[in-house]
This record gives sequence, structure tokens and C-alpha cells, in this order.
Amino acid sequence: MKKILLSVLMLVPVILISQTQVPPGPVSGTWDQDGSPYMVNGEIYIEESETLIIEPGVDVKFTGWYKFIVYGSLLAEGTDADQILFTADDTNNRWHGIDFFQTNKTSVLDHCIVEYGLTDLNGILPNQENSGGGILFWQSPDADITVINSTIRNNTALRGGGLHCHMSRPTIENCNIVNNNVVRWGGGIDITDSFDLVITIKNSYFSNNTSERSG
Repeated sequence: MKKILLSVLMLVPVILISQTQVPPGPVSGTWDQDGSPYMVNGEIYIEESETLIIEPGVDVKFTGWYKFIVYGSLLAEGTDADQILFTADDTNNRWHGIDFFQTNKTSVLDHCIVEYGLTDLNGILPNQENSGGGILFWQSPDADITVINSTIRNNTALRGGGLHCHMSRPTIENCNIVNNNVVRWGGGIDITDSFDLVITIKNSYFSNNTSERSG
């Protein structure tokens, strides 16, 4: 009887769930699907001279109110079948969004989902801390940043619930900006001090974004 039971147990497949813990600090190199999900346990950033490549099908989950700052180059290029997800590990304990901050590099978000970001809502911290619940473009006029075929949803900010663009010129194409909320201005998107820059928005859908004040 023992031999029969042992044989049955040996036939049961063992399912291993991969997970990569990401500590606070600089990130670069390649994040692939084998290491997904990537659990971010503090504020991370790409240094000015570095590049982070995120491959299709990767989930990036933030375990707390942590920011992802891009000084260098972020290449997150998914596919229709294998999108890249940036989200909170616990939607009741949000993260702080992606910040393209004073960069002059090339970055691409393609077939990505950015959701459940949250900025400071009190207006006490500097503007870059309270703007852009999902994605912030901040003082990056020379950067070539493209967000394409992506969804920005369920983010909250003081201004720019989904996206905030300040002195920058991103290209936003074939995107869905939906269900974002803001306390002051720009439920879906807020643009400031970018008057002499060309911001390209093509074939994008804005829906059910709300503001407690205007925009």
C-alpha cells in the first residue's frame, strides 16, 4: 500500500511560482517573464546613464507607496497577448506612479497597463510629488518619450489623475486613459508650462475621468 501511495504522489506536478524581490535603489538590465512578478519594496530609479528593459508579460507590483523614477531610459515593450503591468500589490495600499524626471533619454511604454498610482493629495509636498497619478513627465523637454497602445486607469492625484506633463513633450498614441480621479485639475491629463513644446496625442480614448475642481 505504501508503495502505491508513493507512486501516486510522484505523479502530482509541482507548480513553482517565480517571484523577484526588488530592493530600493537603482535598477537596470532586463526584467523577463521568468522572474515575474517583480515585487518592488521601496523607491526605485533608473540612473541617467542606464537602461531598464522590461519584456512582454512581466508584472511589476509595488508593495507600498513607492515611486519609479526614470532619469535614464525605460523600454517596456509588451504585445497584444502579453501586456506589461505596473500596479499596486494591494490596491488599498497604492504606489506612487512612474516619473520621467529631468531626463533627456529615449523611453517607450508599449502595450502597458499603469494602474492604482496615487500622489500626495494635500498639496504640501512639491508639485512633482502631487502630480501625475499614473505617469509624470517632469522637466524633460529633450527626452523622446512614447506611450503607445497602453491603458492608464484607476489612478488618483492632486492634479493630472492619469498623466501630468510639465515642460515635456511626450507622444501618447492609441491609449486608453480611463477611470482616473483628481482633486484639482485634469482628471485624465494635466499639462503645465509646455506652451512652446509639441505634445502629440493621437487616437486616444479618454473616459470616466473625474475632477473635484476642473478639467
